[in-house]
Amino acid sequence: MTEEEAAKMLGKTTRTLGNWRSQGLGPRYLKIGKNVEYDPADIEEWRQSQRREPISAAERRAAKDKAVTSNGNGHRAGARGAGGSPAGRQAASRRRQAE
Repeated sequence: MTEEEAAKMLGKTTRTLGNWRSQGLGPRYLKIGKNVEYDPADIEEWRQSQRREPISAAERRAAKDKAVTSNGNGHRAGARGAGGSPAGRQAASRRRQAE
């Protein structure tokens, strides 16, 4: 099937499919010269691989709490000033120098 047909089947644009291909995402495809084609079976297989089970709010909170760890100063890892961004690293450096 053509890229246009695949995009319509997925409810996406051909631009989105192109972006996915360049990022290694999306369904498998076949490239012949400049033409991109999709096998309907590959699209359905990919769609099924995207299926997720809903989780309860309690499970979501538990997963979030497990993922957030303390960095030792009472702040969550990744919180402002924890060193993730350039500004955060500078702030952390200033705090260390002040200690």
